[in-house]
Amino acid sequence: MWIFGNTYRPAGTGHRGGWPVSTDMLSLTEELVYKAKIIPANVFKQMPLVSVKLENVEEIGGYAFNQCSMLSHLDLGHKVKTIGTYAFAACESLQSLEFTSSLTVINSLAFEGVGLTSLNIPASVSTIGLHAFQGFPHLLEVTVNWNTPLSVSSADPFLWSNIANIQLNVPVGKESLYKADGYWKQFYIPEISYYSPKVIAGSGTSSISIRGADLNGTAEVRLTQGSVSVSATSVSPGTNGVITANFTLSQIPGGSYQLHVRQAGVIDKVIGEITVQNFVYPEVVSSITGIGQLRTGFTQTAHLVL
Repeated sequence: MWIFGNTYRPAGTGHRGGWPVSTDMLSLTEELVYKAKIIPANVFKQMPLVSVKLENVEEIGGYAFNQCSMLSHLDLGHKVKTIGTYAFAACESLQSLEFTSSLTVINSLAFEGVGLTSLNIPASVSTIGLHAFQGFPHLLEVTVNWNTPLSVSSADPFLWSNIANIQLNVPVGKESLYKADGYWKQFYIPEISYYSPKVIAGSGTSSISIRGADLNGTAEVRLTQGSVSVSATSVSPGTNGVITANFTLSQIPGGSYQLHVRQAGVIDKVIGEITVQNFVYPEVVSSITGIGQLRTGFTQTAHLVL
C-alpha cells in the first residue's frame, strides 16, 4: 500500500505534475491511499493502479488518473468538490463509482470511456463539462437528483453513449420536467404517478398501491430502513399500470422506510417513503390499589386494573 500524506513525497528519479516519483511506483499495483487536499495534474497518469482511496481530497487535477486501465476500485471519500479534465478518462476497468454530496464540478471528459454500468449524480453537482461521460459503452442507468433539470445541452455530457437506451431515474413527481427538457428527454424516463397509502402498520398484513409506466406483476417491491429490508410477499397487477404490493409484517421497528420498486429493464428506484407505525399492545405488569403500571412502547392505551 502506498500512502500519500499532507507533507510526504516519494523520493525518486522522475517527476509528475511537479511531484518526484520513484521508479518502483511505475509498477504500482497495490492500493493507493491519498490524504492531501489536492491531487496535481498528471501525477498518476497511465500507472497500473488497481485500487485508489482518497481521504481529505477536495480537488483532483486534470489527467490525474488518466489511462489507468487496471483501476477497478475507486473511493472518492466525502470531500471531493472538483474533478479535473480527463481525470479518469480511459479507466475502462472501473465499473462502479459513488459520488457524494460534496461534489460540485465535473470537468470536460473527466470520465470519458469509463466502464460504468450505472451512475448516480448528486444534486450538489452544478457544473458538468463538455462530454464529461462520453463513450460509456456499458451504461444502463443514470440517476439524477435535481428537482429542476440541470441545463447540460451545450455540454452534451453523454455523447456516444446511446442514451435512448439508458434509463434515467429522476426525483418522484419531476418526470414531466425532465421529459420536457431538450437534453434529458432523450433518455428513457420511467414514471411513477403515485403510491398509497403513506402510512402502514408494523404488524399484520398491509397493501401498497403503486402506479407507474410499464409496471406489471413481475415488479419487486421492498421496504428498507438501514439494515432492515422487507420484501413484498406478492405483487398483484391491476389496470393502467397499477400494481398492489402485499406485505406480511411481524413487528418491524417503527419509523420511516424507503419504498423501492424494481422491474428488470424498466424501473429500479426509490420512489418515496412509507411511515411504519409499530403499535405495542398495552400490557399490565402489576397493579396496586387501582393503579396500572404499563410497559413502555410506541403507542399504548392505559388499562386500569382494580
